[in-house]
Amino acid sequence: MHSDYSVYATELINFLSVVITTRVKNEFVKLELNKKYSYKAIFRYLSKYKKVRTKDGGKWSTTTMLIATIHTMRLIA
Repeated sequence: MHSDYSVYATELINFLSVVITTRVKNEFVKLELNKKYSYKAIFRYLSKYKKVRTKDGGKWSTTTMLIATIHTMRLIA
């Protein structure tokens, strides 16, 4: 059986997840990305977007990505 705090924490995490997802989807609608891509495709492209630091404390650079991911990131940025 779960403690009350565990249940409250789970509910809080679920609530925050819904709020963040809704805000992100609203941005997609504002940028009209939803007309060209499905939400699932956009989130899949975003999950493949990665940056690495070239040296300790150095500049961040984008790693190799799919063309569609690069295009999506340019639209969002």
